[in-house]
Amino acid sequence: STITIPLAFPPATPTNVAIPTSGSSETGFTFTATWLAAADEGLCGAVTYNATLSSGPWMRVLELTNASYTVIDGSVHPQPVTIDFNLTQFVALTVSAFTAAGASDVSSSTEFCPFLVDADALRVSNVSSTPDNFTLIGASWLLAGPDCSVFQSYDVTVAAGANTWTTRMPAATVTVNGQVATLAVPLSVPLAPAADVSVTVVVVTSAGTGTQAKVEFCAYSPAAPASLTIGSITANTTFSIRPSWPVPSGGCSVSTYVVSVTDFLSTDTFTLNTTQFTVKDNVVTPNLPHVLC
Repeated sequence: STITIPLAFPPATPTNVAIPTSGSSETGFTFTATWLAAADEGLCGAVTYNATLSSGPWMRVLELTNASYTVIDGSVHPQPVTIDFNLTQFVALTVSAFTAAGASDVSSSTEFCPFLVDADALRVSNVSSTPDNFTLIGASWLLAGPDCSVFQSYDVTVAAGANTWTTRMPAATVTVNGQVATLAVPLSVPLAPAADVSVTVVVVTSAGTGTQAKVEFCAYSPAAPASLTIGSITANTTFSIRPSWPVPSGGCSVSTYVVSVTDFLSTDTFTLNTTQFTVKDNVVTPNLPHVLC
């Protein structure tokens, strides 16, 4: 016959509790975690763990016997558990171990976000560039999802030509006010913009990455047009002008032109965005003439 002799003292407190992944859906999420095995796991073989999940007033205790987890290289790996509860904020996890001799102390709390959070409406308000690097100074975007701002990070990708650079920005580097996230510290990357620059932001949580937000813009001040041609002028009771000019050096395709017409009495200024002019054979021409009274 076999006699099982329980340990004469409670197991050690679980440590290094981590949440590697946590899938989510509209009605719940899949919980996975790891932590260091109790020091006496190999001697006893009958350590049970209580994993306590809490979120606001909601709480769920998972009792994990040695049949529902495996020990790999000294770490406990529970089998994934699906939590069928629709949560709206971050989740806190604590773990305790117990045997016939008693229970351990409860581990320190590990907080995580089990939901996907999307980014949208990215706006870049201020940048700086040199021949050696590009700095994103002002940027903001909208967050679509549960409130997990303290427990999420952001992957910001800057692309210039064929070169890209992705930086993981922790929560402390982004200020969140309601659903609006704003870059709180400048982000510099060793890219030399040759033409248009794009910035992409995705929100990273324990559930993975949400939908990205992207914007493209010109990252430097272009040169002034080298010359100007007065293409057509008509005058009767009104005066209209349709000039043209060569594309400025630099290569940006996302540009805005400000055109000023001055007579003896006043200056009339109008702005052309990318939908209001045509580029053909490296020459810019307004789509419509500008009318002066």
